[in-house]
Amino acid sequence: MDPGFDSIVVPIPSRDWALCAIEDLRREGLTAELEGRNALGSWLVRIAGPAETIAEIRYSLHPPPEPVCWETFVNAAIRA
Repeated sequence: MDPGFDSIVVPIPSRDWALCAIEDLRREGLTAELEGRNALGSWLVRIAGPAETIAEIRYSLHPPPEPVCWETFVNAAIRA
């Protein structure tokens, strides 16, 4: 794969939703195709495109956890 491109496989609960997602993604200029189903029965959609766009999709699916403010955490624990 081209270094400026990346891909991700996303599980989608319903086949209709997966097909709609594929249509929308293609309209946005990305490559999207149905890959099959996973063990939980979700439909797997492979999305490919510019690395930056795929990184945004990855981030939206798995945002990093909020940083913990230890002072707030400790103060809340003391009050409890």
